Amino acid sequence: MTRLKLALPKGRLLGQTRELLVRAGLGFDSYVESGRHYRLDSSTLADIGAKVFQERDVPIQVAIGNYDLGICGCQWIEELLSGYPLVGLVRVMDLEYGTGSLLALASQFSDFRSVRDLSRTAGFLRIVSEYPNIAESMALGWRLRRFKVFPVWGAAEAYPPENSDVAMLWRDSGDAVSAEGLVALSEVLKGGACLVANRASWNSLELGEVVGRICRAVRPVSERGGQGAPSAARPAPEKNGTDYVWLALPDGHQQSHAAKFLDRAGLVVEGYSARAPNRYPGTSLPGLRVKVVRPQDMPMHVANGNFD
Repeated sequence: MTRLKLALPKGRLLGQTRELLVRAGLGFDSYVESGRHYRLDSSTLADIGAKVFQERDVPIQVAIGNYDLGICGCQWIEELLSGYPLVGLVRVMDLEYGTGSLLALASQFSDFRSVRDLSRTAGFLRIVSEYPNIAESMALGWRLRRFKVFPVWGAAEAYPPENSDVAMLWRDSGDAVSAEGLVALSEVLKGGACLVANRASWNSLELGEVVGRICRAVRPVSERGGQGAPSAARPAPEKNGTDYVWLALPDGHQQSHAAKFLDRAGLVVEGYSARAPNRYPGTSLPGLRVKVVRPQDMPMHVANGNFD
């Protein structure tokens, strides 16, 4: 049996991540703040091990395939994807702790009070951050005329106003920035801790036992109203006044393969077969609505929000 490898964070997320793993029954007893062990074995599952990393290294280790699953803050996922959008990383689910915001800030002693003030600047704008890839994407999105991004390993708040015009840094929910002599110009990103997977592992390995345990530990079934795993991206949107999740399924040559996949997932879709095509098949899962469409049209429909 293949041994699954989990990358765990040290530092700010360690305590809450440990609590999650305890609730999930994964048995990493040596994963404690005062611990000196960086390679861990599960005391409950023989086929899973873990290693402890700096939080910023977790998505990298998972993306390159050294580890199958990992837990880290959403800002480090976005930092990796901003620089390498095609990397093999799957964002599995939000873990509902470690929440905060990635903020673009300026000194209270500067003339900058909004993004518009930045865009009007004729000279070079100096941006300092632990997240240089996000900072560059942010500056391009704001259409700043000229800018330089200076990457640092921390304490970006120390650089304005003498050494930078803008500092982009993460602050936990409720943290005030005024005490640091800074003023917020924009919230670049908001979120918390996430479970991520290597794309190849997600497609080829049996990760259901571990992911299912973590899912149930994040939000027990009683809190989900009997539903399955919580959404990895956002709550189900409201459509036509009713809370549904809309799923697009393919017709044509992909239909038989999709039907077999749904059967393996334990999801009953009544009337979804090549012999008796039905554009609106029923499902066994409350709150799920299905429509059968051409697979060529799916990317645009999902991008436009017609399907979830």
